[in-house]
Amino acid sequence: MNAKIISLTIAILVIFSLNSSAQTRLNIEGTWRLVSQKIINSEGGVTTSDSAALNQIKVYTPTMFVNVGERRIPQLDNQKMVVSCA
Repeated sequence: MNAKIISLTIAILVIFSLNSSAQTRLNIEGTWRLVSQKIINSEGGVTTSDSAALNQIKVYTPTMFVNVGERRIPQLDNQKMVVSCA
């Protein structure tokens, strides 16, 4: 019984130490939100959109970035759906 309590205590301490070290390494340098875009395809066709059609956010740290794009789906009561992620 004592061995189980000691093992559980050690596991909890390890989880908390990993969680706190991950938080200290995350230094966000900037965030950006797409306001509008203009895309010209290979045939010369032009597509424009703004943040009402596509919500795209980028978050940068010194060592990585995250890019998430989401779109409202009218057929699903305008619920948001992630359409791209990098």
